[in-house]
Amino acid sequence: MIAQPDAPIPANLLPALLEACREIARMKHPSIEHLLRHRGFGFEADRIADLVLAIEALDALDAHRDAD
Repeated sequence: MIAQPDAPIPANLLPALLEACREIARMKHPSIEHLLRHRGFGFEADRIADLVLAIEALDALDAHRDAD
């Protein structure tokens, strides 16, 4: 099966996707962003940086919600 770029992600795959994104966000030394940028992939590194910020924001939101 070849995925279409704009096709919605099936709901049953979202938890696995979120966990994979969290794994990327946890990689700090060296980060995926750093590795990509060091090899000349600035655009891709920017997208990874955006992904990490989004995951960190989601986790902070979850933590805040759990505290309430």
